[in-house]
Amino acid sequence: HLLSAQLLQEEFRVTSGAYSNNMADLGGASTALYNYTVSASGNIYPISASAATGKSQAQDMDCLSLGINSQGDKSPLLCWQQ
Repeated sequence: HLLSAQLLQEEFRVTSGAYSNNMADLGGASTALYNYTVSASGNIYPISASAATGKSQAQDMDCLSLGINSQGDKSPLLCWQQ
């Protein structure tokens, strides 16, 4: 969902001239396993996913929160190397 949201963010910018601050524009604010947030400012945006409480991903202490930004930087890198 994070990579899809990143692509939708770029499409949003092409059509509207700015990045979105609303996850509804980028595929939705949550799934069964993660809650998503975005915060755009100028030409920069981070998109984050936080493991939903009580789900199996919440047990992975190293990867409770994942992120990607407008530069394609991913964090934590350990969690993206699978």
